[in-house]
Amino acid sequence: MNATAYVDGSYNSVTKTYGWGVIMGIDDDFDDPIRIAGSDCNPELIQHRNVAGEIMAVFEALKCARTNRVTRLSIYYDYAGIEKWATREWRAKCKFTQWYQNQITIAEEYMYIEFHKVEAHSGDKWNEEADKLAKLACS
Repeated sequence: MNATAYVDGSYNSVTKTYGWGVIMGIDDDFDDPIRIAGSDCNPELIQHRNVAGEIMAVFEALKCARTNRVTRLSIYYDYAGIEKWATREWRAKCKFTQWYQNQITIAEEYMYIEFHKVEAHSGDKWNEEADKLAKLACS
């Protein structure tokens, strides 16, 4: 089974909270997509600001894909680190990005993952929706 996920993260400097948003279409069906949003203020991750939300969005997408027995996942993102840490083009220097790389490695045992960069705030419908979810989650 295939799925497409749009992921995004946000940070609220007032509440010191990071948030994430995911819009996922199973079998690329976006008529009634799965929407996932959440937020946290984990003191170990808050220093990463919106990047914490970006990474958590991918993690939530991986969990949802696994639950739905997805074997091929296309992830659309607007923050370069999402792909560059996952593919090890960027060295993971801290525990959080190392954890992220490990989560990708584990997920790749069950599914093929491909990454697609989209421009932030460029009018891409599903990227904008994921952005709204992330902002709302940490507001």
